Amino acid sequence: MICALRGGKEGAMEERQALDERKIRELFKQTGDSIQAILDYFRLKNKVLWEGDAWTSGTKTILGISKYQRIKVYPWNNHEGVELERYNADNFGGEGFVQGVSSASHYHTEIAVRLKLSGETVAISRGNYIQHIGGGNHAALENIGGIIKVVGTEPLLPESLKKITEGRG
Repeated sequence: MICALRGGKEGAMEERQALDERKIRELFKQTGDSIQAILDYFRLKNKVLWEGDAWTSGTKTILGISKYQRIKVYPWNNHEGVELERYNADNFGGEGFVQGVSSASHYHTEIAVRLKLSGETVAISRGNYIQHIGGGNHAALENIGGIIKVVGTEPLLPESLKKITEGRG
């Protein structure tokens, strides 16, 4: 009888140990998946998605753009870009100021850009600028001369990281 009880306790202990080992393996797998998601997220930050001759109209296929919440577009060489934010599933929009685009009498240039997405296919739906003149008004509203570079700045948060940041992981 004592041997039977002892075997029962040992069997239960072995079963608990196996269960604990499965839980530990699952925790390591979840941790590895989370670390991989974090690494993937940071690999996407500030990534050049497209660069080329001035894109003024029509559509471009920009691989990976659908993975971003924020992007930056550059209408001119040697000037800062303008940050655009996704404002629904298929649009990016934003505006900003760029210094030194034109002659010394122009203090700054204000740019507004909107992009329309269809998967990875992108169209410029709006691209205008206006130059504010020092000591005066401003020049006429003009179309930008094109976009020469698109950089993904802030990726969409993957589901696995949303669970962690929202306390569900």
